[in-house]
Amino acid sequence: MKEVHTVSWFNEGQLIQSNEVFKGTLPVYEGAEPRKPRDNKYLYTFKDWSPKIVEVNRVDVDYEATYDCFPDPSKEFEFEESITYGGLMITDYKLKDTGEEVIIPEWYNGQKITEIFDCAFEGSLKLKKVVISNNLLSIRPHAFENCELLQTVELGPNIKNIEDDTFNNCISLESIIFKSAIEEIRHNAFYNCDSLTEIVFPEGLKNIYWSAFEDCDKLKRVEFPESLFEIQPLAFANCIDLEIVDFSQIGNLKHIGASAFENCISLDDIQIPGSVEGIGIGAFLSCYNLTKVIFNEGLKSIGDLAFKECELLENLCLPDSLVRIGMNAFEKCDSFDSVIIPKNVNYIGECPFKDCQNIEVIIVDKDNETFDSRDSCNAIIKTATNSLIVACQTTTIPNTVEIIEGYAFYNIPIKKITIPESVKHIRSLAFVYCHSLPHAKVTRDFKGKHSEICRVTMFIPKTVETIGDSAFVFDNLIYNDNSVIYTQFCLHTNATAQEKYISWGLDGDWGPTSYVNCYFHFAD
Repeated sequence: MKEVHTVSWFNEGQLIQSNEVFKGTLPVYEGAEPRKPRDNKYLYTFKDWSPKIVEVNRVDVDYEATYDCFPDPSKEFEFEESITYGGLMITDYKLKDTGEEVIIPEWYNGQKITEIFDCAFEGSLKLKKVVISNNLLSIRPHAFENCELLQTVELGPNIKNIEDDTFNNCISLESIIFKSAIEEIRHNAFYNCDSLTEIVFPEGLKNIYWSAFEDCDKLKRVEFPESLFEIQPLAFANCIDLEIVDFSQIGNLKHIGASAFENCISLDDIQIPGSVEGIGIGAFLSCYNLTKVIFNEGLKSIGDLAFKECELLENLCLPDSLVRIGMNAFEKCDSFDSVIIPKNVNYIGECPFKDCQNIEVIIVDKDNETFDSRDSCNAIIKTATNSLIVACQTTTIPNTVEIIEGYAFYNIPIKKITIPESVKHIRSLAFVYCHSLPHAKVTRDFKGKHSEICRVTMFIPKTVETIGDSAFVFDNLIYNDNSVIYTQFCLHTNATAQEKYISWGLDGDWGPTSYVNCYFHFAD
């Protein structure tokens, strides 16, 4: 006959089940899961039986239910039903003046906690650490905004998006731990988080929205995943300590938004992935220490002001895939001395190389159908209209050019220029601030018409038909009262005083300031 023993199951000292079990048999509890009611401080969840369940051997056995205890969430949080996700939503944190650490509970009263509502923790004065639970599905906008002592955030595995302003102005935030494939980081999510130093984004991230990390002053390094599709405007603007932007894993990024890395003054080199088709307006504006940019094949558009004031940028090498160069795209980039325009470029905005005073060589690919640099002129000419649009200090104007476009010679240190008789139109501001043109005194051919204080002379052939506003405005004098006196200069022409030089009437052939402080010197 088999030996039989009694196995008793207790909860808080109360017998809840008793079994007769044969020796050598593993006892099994068959009742409802034990429960322990919450008290003034804690909630309890069943953990296990004590001692550990083993086969019965010789003696009767008693098992006692054990519990994990948790602070009662109702002491810390206000709850409402979550319409979007089901379960409960935290609507307010009751310990904003005193709480230092928050672990978001998974359950309350038998319901999952799935959501944190807008502004629920906003302005918590002493909060330093937040741990997001596995059940949480959504953190709404502004949830932790202005938690100025918050240092560490651990995101749970089911958070897909970080919403607008979620951690805005959390100025002590040092660490973000991603446990899930975050898909989107939205507007201002980490704006002005001054203490962040490094971020490695998880695979699965697709979009970084407007100003998501703007003004994160101490951020030094960011590493992007292959999955990233778009970096929106101002995403990392004014991250003044940012030194490393690692695009090496990227294969899907299509666009770098306007001002995305504006004023990242510590950034010194960057490689644009081949997947990127567009660089937005001012994307790298005022990155003063940027010395090297590698543009890979695939890039189609460089936006207006994209690299303006990248004063140390060297060895500009544009890819053959490039189609568009925006207005002022490389303004005040003083460190490269040559420009080669690729064969597929069909749009160049106004003044793409404005104030790039060290350029000595400009070449347009011979297979380009829109622009050319004929006769080794070191300039960019629009082929269809014979318009010279970009010049440099070594430019010579070919005798086939008919139009000199506005800003073509803006602030270029040319010492001599010959305008051929083929030129019919000189547009507004074409030669503005060409300070290095020879200074010369002008003989007084007409009393009262010329002055020895004229510093600059220009020879204009009589074939020129129109001159735009301020086409010949050179350096000016600025007095203490901020008044401006333009340098006086002289236009020489091979027209006689009796010939009709440039028509001037109501047809707009000349601009009202075409000849600011100008004197005419006609041929004898």
